[in-house]
Amino acid sequence: MSQLTEFRSDWKATFQKACDWFVYVRSKSPDDWTSSDWRRLVDLCSLSYIPETETFHSLGLKLRREKCIPDKTTLVKIGNWKAYGRIKKLLKSKNRKNRTIKETSRKAFEMIHRDPSINESVRAIKCLQDGIKGLRIPMASAILTMYDPMNFGVIDKRAWLTLFRKETNQIGYDQWKRYLSKITRLARLHQMKCREIDAALWFVGSVNARSRTLNST
Repeated sequence: MSQLTEFRSDWKATFQKACDWFVYVRSKSPDDWTSSDWRRLVDLCSLSYIPETETFHSLGLKLRREKCIPDKTTLVKIGNWKAYGRIKKLLKSKNRKNRTIKETSRKAFEMIHRDPSINESVRAIKCLQDGIKGLRIPMASAILTMYDPMNFGVIDKRAWLTLFRKETNQIGYDQWKRYLSKITRLARLHQMKCREIDAALWFVGSVNARSRTLNST
């Protein structure tokens, strides 16, 4: 990729250096990435997905300010961010009462505010699933992460494959606990937020997935 990509602007040298570096980092295991590597990947993710990054931060600010998901409109926006609209219809049709969404999310946020441990996060996810219909673990993890990006990340099959170098056919509570445990350890090691570790993994996983799709026969 770095040898075939042509850059045309006055940022050419900078882009070429970044491209060469990214090719090198993609070939390594995340366990071998340095703190500088992780931070650069987070920045590349933010730069490559500016609308998604801005939406994530604006929704997170709203959840922390309200201490809940205030209404169905906000819930659908979170779903659009996580799944690019794929679950929009489901969230709209299954969740008709703003009060239920608000009370359920407030209870879940109180749980992880008191105790952001892995086991308590499972209880919070189950709470969200009981009160808000149409939530699977990845979507529920997105809600927790928007509220508390320091301690949580969004579990995703692409990020999982990048981290563990092995695909998973399902994402259950065991996978969630394993994923959160690993990104928490990496976040502490590199003095970063769990969401930053998660975003870097997802970014590399997304690039790898597109490469596999383009190269498949």
